[in-house]
Amino acid sequence: AFARNATEALQTLIGQYNGVSAGDTVMYADLDYPAMQMAMNALAERRGAKVATFDIPEPASHDAIMAAYTAALDANPRTKLLLLTHANNKTGLLHPVRAIADLARARGVDTVVDAAHSFGQVPLALPDLGSPFISCNLHKWVGAPIGVAILYIRKDALPKIDRAHGDDGSLER
Repeated sequence: AFARNATEALQTLIGQYNGVSAGDTVMYADLDYPAMQMAMNALAERRGAKVATFDIPEPASHDAIMAAYTAALDANPRTKLLLLTHANNKTGLLHPVRAIADLARARGVDTVVDAAHSFGQVPLALPDLGSPFISCNLHKWVGAPIGVAILYIRKDALPKIDRAHGDDGSLER
């Protein structure tokens, strides 16, 4: 689906995610985009969930990043939703999103990927990220007009996103 920007798309995905209940955990890293951190905090507050955060290590090697995510998930076994950033807006760090998504999925954790700063900048096919929920800006590197982004939901994950306006029609249209 199209959105006005990746922030709006990610706020929609996070805010309408229905897989978090009281006592569960949502998680994000220190380098994730601040507006998305706030969206995760708001989801946790609405659902009575806990927020877990952790720092991306320096130097940020593949192994160090994977160890940080593994340790954070181990320490928070009730995590249901994990925010991932593909390319960081501050540092340019390209995170190993597929490997992290695979790690999370093996633990029953859904991921939502912020690919706002990578789509069109690095080779990228959305299904290759391994996440059921992804957002990308199209105006940054693809040359689309400002105000064009995409919101991606893998078909099997559609039931995990609540409808915003109560439309009870088929999602198959």
